[in-house]
Amino acid sequence: MTEEDDRKKEEEHVAKALSKCGYPPWTIDRVKEDIVEKIILMDEAKKVKNTRGNYKGMVVVPYVKGLSEAFARILKSHGIATANHPHRTLRNFVVHPKDKVWDEEKSELI
Repeated sequence: MTEEDDRKKEEEHVAKALSKCGYPPWTIDRVKEDIVEKIILMDEAKKVKNTRGNYKGMVVVPYVKGLSEAFARILKSHGIATANHPHRTLRNFVVHPKDKVWDEEKSELI
């Protein structure tokens, strides 16, 4: 038996079990179609990933308007991919886990 024969035999077994459980035949066909579509999309995604370019590495740098774009172009010419992250985030502005204690309120200071 080949791998293809085993796959077909397993599909028949699953279809028979699902029909015994009350699933209509169209649902089984629909799931098969979804699986085939997913496989095709994965293959296309792999092709796109391979055509993006062969980068030597990747660098993550903080974003600085005007500078980050030029820096990314320079690194790209050397085969290095870049990603930017914000220097200040909304979380930095909003979240303060501890209240600020002023020097006047501290004890035993010289």
